[in-house]
Amino acid sequence: RIDPLPLQLGSLLPALAALLVLRALPALADVPLAPNERLQLLQASHYSVAAEIARRWELPDSLATALEGEPGEATNSLMFGRRIAWAWMQVEDGQMEASEARQALAAHAPAQTVEWAWQRLKALQQAS
Repeated sequence: RIDPLPLQLGSLLPALAALLVLRALPALADVPLAPNERLQLLQASHYSVAAEIARRWELPDSLATALEGEPGEATNSLMFGRRIAWAWMQVEDGQMEASEARQALAAHAPAQTVEWAWQRLKALQQAS
């Protein structure tokens, strides 16, 4: 029901925005920032910067509002993408069992959605 291309691009925008924010922080700060201060500023701003990038690139408004956290299908899709990426990395790093990760994801999405997405990730991994 949602065009996947803007969502795929939208999933990359927070990382781009984080790089831009980190690069701009030294120029914007009057004094050097401690690591925890940089992290706080990054966390507070990179999704709004990502939303602004989406608007300037004339991506769908629903993507910009999803990046800002407004409730809706696009927001739910982006949140699920973030969660499954985190869970996959935890399994890859040996921090969590795959069954434990899928169970944690099932608290946020239907079990069949979790299983479908998990199998897609496995197939992509095997193909590479």
